[in-house]
Amino acid sequence: MSAEQIWAIGIYGGKSPLTLAPQPTVKNPVLKPEDVTDVNASFVADPFIVNDNGTWYMFFEIGSKEQDRIGLATSGDAVHWTYRQVVLNADVRLSYPHVFLHEGDYYMIPESHKAHEVRLYRARDFPLTWEIDTVLLREPFVVDSSPFQHNGRWWMFANCGPPENNQTLNLYYACDLRGPWQAHPQNPLNESLSEARPAGRVIQFDRQIVRLGQDCKIIYGQAVRGFEVRKLTERDYQEQRIDPPLLGPSGVGWNAGGMHHLDAHKLDDGNWIAAVDGF
Repeated sequence: MSAEQIWAIGIYGGKSPLTLAPQPTVKNPVLKPEDVTDVNASFVADPFIVNDNGTWYMFFEIGSKEQDRIGLATSGDAVHWTYRQVVLNADVRLSYPHVFLHEGDYYMIPESHKAHEVRLYRARDFPLTWEIDTVLLREPFVVDSSPFQHNGRWWMFANCGPPENNQTLNLYYACDLRGPWQAHPQNPLNESLSEARPAGRVIQFDRQIVRLGQDCKIIYGQAVRGFEVRKLTERDYQEQRIDPPLLGPSGVGWNAGGMHHLDAHKLDDGNWIAAVDGF
């Protein structure tokens, strides 16, 4: 993220995760850098949300001159959000805190590429206390790891390449969350600046699997594109791009310049809600 990109977080909604838009009941952005009270924040981005017993928990990157950390905000209605505190700090920059529930425990895979590894954290005391559970991969540069389950396997998309590379999409798979993880034989799956780098949680709905990718062709973080996964096995992978982009610059206000992250969830009434970011 460049110095000119001041990222903030918003909430979108809609009848489908592929047709999300601002909602009249939500005043975006719901979270800004100045809402962070325990760190001198320069931006907030990469929001992931989960609902636990009626409370929404949002985990996100806090950008700062010292070192990027993972912060927490909460909400009772997903409309009004309150910043809480930093919940994860480490020996390296952290971002993209992919949070998910598995077998009764909450886990998080934040980006920690400067440690040259992909770390799985488990909540010892959700949502405030996290500890390293397992190192899933040890590779020089792996960012924005996005795990999901399908057909009895764990799968994980990630951008892999040298620093500032946003165009090398790899896929890994495992029988167990803790591994061992194997590289897919078709890697790299995608080498396009407008499609490759992950842009949020993989969406699974109506028997579809939709991978999210950042469009960084013109400028970093300009838009979010969707890709329907048409074939997914340990040997083969096929996807088809969904047009138009799912998110993009509004031209005015908090997300005038671009948007690069989407975390969508289906509500009990059948509608969808999503945490998004923009600059």
